Amino acid sequence: MLLLCSASPADQASRPGAGLPSGPMRALLVGLGGVQADLLRLLKRRGWWVAGCSYRPAGPGLEEFDHFEVVDARDADGVTALAR
Repeated sequence: MLLLCSASPADQASRPGAGLPSGPMRALLVGLGGVQADLLRLLKRRGWWVAGCSYRPAGPGLEEFDHFEVVDARDADGVTALAR
């Protein structure tokens, strides 16, 4: 599992010019499993925008992602592109 996130608007305000996007916190979860589904639900309850990817197009919590793509976790270029 991998979690990437951006700083909150409050953190951005304390670091002017940091170049971080405004808006809700954003996360990328890699893989579809029970642990990822639990983390996904926690983040969504807290107002995060959550993207996900996995080598398989089905799994727990899939319908709860804001954005999902079929990308294998071993595909570093694919995961990096999705993170951007």
